[in-house]
Amino acid sequence: MGINKKDIVIKPGRYIKLGNKVTIPIYRRIYKGIKCDTWMLINYYGSFRTFRYISYYDVLKKRVPPVYFKDKIALLGTSATGLMDLRPTPIQGIYPGVEIHATILKNILNNDFIVKTGFLTTFLIVVLLGMLSGTIALRLKPYWGFLLIVLLMVIYLLLCYKLFTKQDLWVEVVRPVITIIFTYMGIMVYRYLTEEREKKFIRTAFQHYLAPSVISQLTENPEMLKLGGEKKVLTAFFSDVAGFSTISEQLTPEELVQ
Repeated sequence: MGINKKDIVIKPGRYIKLGNKVTIPIYRRIYKGIKCDTWMLINYYGSFRTFRYISYYDVLKKRVPPVYFKDKIALLGTSATGLMDLRPTPIQGIYPGVEIHATILKNILNNDFIVKTGFLTTFLIVVLLGMLSGTIALRLKPYWGFLLIVLLMVIYLLLCYKLFTKQDLWVEVVRPVITIIFTYMGIMVYRYLTEEREKKFIRTAFQHYLAPSVISQLTENPEMLKLGGEKKVLTAFFSDVAGFSTISEQLTPEELVQ
C-alpha cells in the first residue's frame, strides 16, 4: 500500500491508522486472561473457499503460469485436517486459518471493517428502550401492551440486522432486548399486585352497600371513586318500600338490612 512505518499510528483500544489510507477500528477484550487492546473484528465474506485456492504442488510442477501471481498477494497455508490449522469462525465451524488471514488482508485493503457501537451509545439505547417499555407497561392494557412490546423487539432486531448487513455496524442486541423484556415483566407484576390490592379494598369496602354490578364497575375503573360529580342528562327513578319507616322501627339493624 506504499505506507511507511513512521506513518502508522496505533491508539490502543481505538484504532490503527495506516497513513491517510486506512483506519482499522480495534477494541479492548480479555483473551486467555490477558487484556488485549488491539482486537479487530473480522468481516467475513463467506464460507470455506471464498478465496481462490491453488495447489502448492501445481505451483511446484509449474502448472500455474508465474504471470498469474503478478500484482497479487499470495498466502501460503494449509487446509488439511491433520495439519492442525482449522479454526472455528462465526461463518463455519471448521475454517482454514490461512483464509482467516486472507479475510483480514481484504478487510484492510478494501477499508471494509465491522464497527461496534461504544459503551455510551449502548447505554443510551438501553435507557431509551427501558423507558419505552416501561411507558407501554404502565399506560396500556396487558393485551395491547404485550403486542406492542413484541412489535418493539421485532423492529429493534430488524434495525440491528439491517445496520449490520448493510452498514457493517454492530449494534448490541442482547442487553437491550433483555431490558425490554424484564422492564415490561417487572412493571406488569407490580401493576398486578397493586391493582389486585386496590380491587380487594373496593370489594371489601362496598360489598354491603352496592350491587355486585356496580362493585365490578368500580374495580375496573377505580378512578370513579372521587369526590365531586359529573354533569349528565339522565332519567332518574325513585322508589320506596311502602311503610318502610314503620317496619324499620320494629326491626334490628341486621334484620332490616336482610
